Amino acid sequence: MRRYSGMLSAGALLLCLALGSGCASSREVAEQTAEPEKMVVSRLPVSSYLGGSDPLEGFNRTVFYGVDFFYYYIYRPVGYIYGSIMPRYGVEMINNATDNVEFPRRFLSSLLQGRFSWAGTEFLRFLCNSTIGIAGLFDPARHWFDLHAHNEDFGQAFAAWGIGNGFVLQLAGPSNLRDGIGMIFDYAADIKSYFYGGQAFTFLNRGMDPFGQYDMLRQSTFDSYQALKDYQLMTRYLQVHNWQCPPVEVNLDEKGQLSDRGAANDKRSDQTVILEDYYPQQLEIDTLRSAWLRPSYDSFWTRLSFFNHDFVNSAEVRNVQIANDREVSYRYWLCGKPGAGLVVILPGLGGFNNALTTQALAELCVNKQLNVVSISNNMTWEFAEAFDVPPGYTPADAAKLEEILQKVLIDLQQHEQSVAVDKPMLLGYSQGALNALFLLDRQRKGISKLAYQKVLAINPPVDLWRSLTVLDDFMRSMDDRPLEDAVQQLLDGAGSFMYAVKTPAIVRRRYIVKPGAQSTEPRIDQVPIQQMVARVLIAYSFKRSLDDLLVAMHHQKPVPGIATPYRWADRQSLYDELAGWNFQHYCRTVLLPYYAAEDADMTLEKLNASAGLAAVESTLRQAENLLVLHSEDDFLLNQADRDFLRNTLQNRLVMFSHGSHLGNLYTPQVQNVIADYLTGAQQKQQKQ
Repeated sequence: MRRYSGMLSAGALLLCLALGSGCASSREVAEQTAEPEKMVVSRLPVSSYLGGSDPLEGFNRTVFYGVDFFYYYIYRPVGYIYGSIMPRYGVEMINNATDNVEFPRRFLSSLLQGRFSWAGTEFLRFLCNSTIGIAGLFDPARHWFDLHAHNEDFGQAFAAWGIGNGFVLQLAGPSNLRDGIGMIFDYAADIKSYFYGGQAFTFLNRGMDPFGQYDMLRQSTFDSYQALKDYQLMTRYLQVHNWQCPPVEVNLDEKGQLSDRGAANDKRSDQTVILEDYYPQQLEIDTLRSAWLRPSYDSFWTRLSFFNHDFVNSAEVRNVQIANDREVSYRYWLCGKPGAGLVVILPGLGGFNNALTTQALAELCVNKQLNVVSISNNMTWEFAEAFDVPPGYTPADAAKLEEILQKVLIDLQQHEQSVAVDKPMLLGYSQGALNALFLLDRQRKGISKLAYQKVLAINPPVDLWRSLTVLDDFMRSMDDRPLEDAVQQLLDGAGSFMYAVKTPAIVRRRYIVKPGAQSTEPRIDQVPIQQMVARVLIAYSFKRSLDDLLVAMHHQKPVPGIATPYRWADRQSLYDELAGWNFQHYCRTVLLPYYAAEDADMTLEKLNASAGLAAVESTLRQAENLLVLHSEDDFLLNQADRDFLRNTLQNRLVMFSHGSHLGNLYTPQVQNVIADYLTGAQQKQQKQ
């Protein structure tokens, strides 16, 4: 991986942030579309706009899979041996030292860009870290003297001179012609290049933890070349343009408290559960906080180590066969307690079984002495390859998920005989929550072979069509702006979001305190991003899942409405066509014709009526083994939806004051409700 590859965190949501760069002109993009003068963000061919043309796509894909083979069958075995000898702190210190000797590259690149103050900073950093920092093993320049590195290279210098990136070129990672030539000069200016094995050892050491994120990306996407290319080109754009996160400014009152706390939510009822330590922004921005729910990374050893005990590395992964010898994967975690209950987690739309939200919820359950199984969402490439039925229609999806779950539980019982699988608990979030409620409905109607001890549904959409329409409308939020301006704003937002995800909360805080305010500092978490940008980033996260799903379906057999054929070595034109698709188009073009062939009277309204919560209202009213968690300000709900949930579920509904869609899962208050229900603590308290 290249040095600027970054961390592939937050799963599909970070991948979706790759929304454009200056590497291709708007004229070049317009030439690929039917209406060049009306090119807008919602129909933007992302990959073409990010990297320009990809005339060597067949060659690039071949190189990519060659590199992928190297990572898995050469780098990974060697990494496990090395990582089991060198602890994480040792790896980090060596990374510091190898980065320190790359001083000439950063120094010369800064000079070539006319950034003389940056060059001076790099010179001072090198002197400080080489002496006080013991040959660069430590970084006192940053920690003691606030001298931060400027990770410049010759590719950035060429970009500053006005040299375009040219075409896409796959090297050690997705790159372009300009940066590929720049790498030659980078290596020439790197002291390690003149010592035998210096670059190879640096490459080994720097990938010990990032390999885990690469592995997650590879598993969760059908076209990992395309996903990684988009992400790398976006992060490279931010680096070339020297992006910096803006500060978060929060107004406090005279008591040092947030002055407008609660202003974002005027929909509360008397039964609303107030989140005491939640300081809201706009609804869409609050939703982005869902990325703050992450599993722990606290092992003494790196990801590539036999001794690593990070939760993300502790899962067992297995495959089960379904019809026509097709396989789907699942993963599970055991708590080690005899007779412990089993929780099955169903992710949201497009979520694979290794989604970070899924793993964080799994860790919460395991810490409460529960075993956990996770299976992928129905809107994933794996589901598309397993079944010939187009996903997205909840009753049919629930039947297929039940088929998968039956096979998974049988396989788990055979492989782990101590695990009780007869009455699992279901935990679903977002679309996974909707699927969980339909699975419960199948049980109550007697058409299921499975029995669920409990069902916990978190933020299920009430009306599926309207929810998808909201996402499509989000995607069009910036269509009235000039394309280049909109893309620039989105890139700034993407960088801010990644900063907010990876940076501790205390670093994200900056206050504007009114005169006379007390010095007491409250806990305030904020995302430094604008509301309109947040809308498009949310929409594109789901749109990226739809694209990956459609390409996987098109690979199986031609999808109605897609004119471009599937070609292994030429998929860019297919992605360019899919840029004009959205969820409404998918429902009209793919889902409706499929089910209309079975029912001549089928309409979109009829299809939607049987796919939302109103279709399982009887189960929602009568099921006692059910709890639904929701947010008053979830942007997928309207007032009629909130009234429906309250009237139908009564005391089996917990409505939180803030969080929008999944944006409060990181709070201890919400996590306690989840844990108490699954472990039975809630029922015990009610009896007392």
